[in-house]
Amino acid sequence: MSLNTIESTNIESVLSRFLTSFVGAEKENFSKEIVALDKSHKTKGVKEPKELAERKKLKAFKRFSSKRCPDDKKPRLLVTFDGTKFSKVKSSPESKQNKKIFFILESPHKDEYDSTGNGIRPANGTSSGSAGGNFNKSILDVLDLFNLNKKCFSNGTYEIYILNAVSFQTSLGHTTDEYRTVLFRLLWDLGGKVLFESKIQSKLEDSNCESFYFINACTIGGPSKKRERIVDFQIKNEKDYCLDPLESTTPLSEVIQPTLDKFNAEPKVTLLNSYHPSRWKELIK
Repeated sequence: MSLNTIESTNIESVLSRFLTSFVGAEKENFSKEIVALDKSHKTKGVKEPKELAERKKLKAFKRFSSKRCPDDKKPRLLVTFDGTKFSKVKSSPESKQNKKIFFILESPHKDEYDSTGNGIRPANGTSSGSAGGNFNKSILDVLDLFNLNKKCFSNGTYEIYILNAVSFQTSLGHTTDEYRTVLFRLLWDLGGKVLFESKIQSKLEDSNCESFYFINACTIGGPSKKRERIVDFQIKNEKDYCLDPLESTTPLSEVIQPTLDKFNAEPKVTLLNSYHPSRWKELIK
């Protein structure tokens, strides 16, 4: 099911408002904690490590954006497959007949936004070890490994794109072990799943495309340190919905897979799974 523009905008507004409200509450929580620690500091005459850590976390919200990060509209790159290996190409004379490969990541992080909070694109980082850096460096090796193990590619030119399953910043500008996993699951259930299914459906509407490959490269995720704060806030503000404590620990790659599986019967669609790009170095040592 593809959503119309108004339906998509309404759901996106719900997700954006939820994040904005939660960040406001978290800033207040950190400020109160810092005031309490500051009083202790004045009494003891020594700044405590916890106080410094809390100040650093409060500052990290400066990298938060409530705006949607756009997916790749144009191909991240073009590659050709000759039956044996993949190679990068600058342009293709047969662009309307290209096959398309979509790598799906979980959600945007700090590097995916500019200094004014506007989304740039998925996996925008360039440093070694980042999703974007590893993607650019290792994509051909990863595709060759896919073909070696799955024999799923035919000769031709492929357009490669990156999509986010949830297009909002669930890390809130912090390290991903603070908020990301639980907030991803919350936003997924509050409308992200519907948006994602519509997004995949819209990609299949390109009648000129010969084949579609959707590669689930979401991270597994891990425990969120601020899980209890998130759940408490959610219970107070979303009274008709409560996140199952067990569901909040489900690997994010498994959370999105059932939605992708709905398209498995489509004749042009091939579904694949991959490590998150931040782990691709482990595949090609």
